[in-house]
Amino acid sequence: MSSSSQATPGQPAGRHGGGTGETKERPGLIGLPLAIVGAVVLLIGVTSVNWYNVPNMNTLVTMANHEPYLLGVKVPTDTKFTHFGALAKLLHAGLAQFLAGPAGWVLIVLLIVFAIVANLPFGKIAQWLRIVTPVLAVVGLALLVFAIKGFWHQAANYHLALAGPL
Repeated sequence: MSSSSQATPGQPAGRHGGGTGETKERPGLIGLPLAIVGAVVLLIGVTSVNWYNVPNMNTLVTMANHEPYLLGVKVPTDTKFTHFGALAKLLHAGLAQFLAGPAGWVLIVLLIVFAIVANLPFGKIAQWLRIVTPVLAVVGLALLVFAIKGFWHQAANYHLALAGPL
């Protein structure tokens, strides 16, 4: 065999050689649009949708105006997730307050960026993010479930405190 028909290691195959067998990585044709749609739905859900119903919202607003530790805290009259932190602070619902603040936004931004990058041709980083992103999403959902459970537990205790002794 002539040396021109064989590729030397590290060099592309010659015109008679078959090729290196490597395929060029491309953006995910299904995953990337799904990641973008998921990001839009997540942002709409966090910023625009009413998350819960507080039957005695006026009572909570009145109480917030009389609590010394809440000076300067505006208790919202709507129930969007972006306002969840103010009520969580009023109720001393720690995890809910934590997730409704900057930590929650950091988690949301990380999930969006990771989901998009996982579908781009970034080699090992994208492969790593294809594993990490769903795990991070499940952890975020679990934290949110526990935060909401703690929020409603604190709300029930607060309501009992408002009712006074039986």
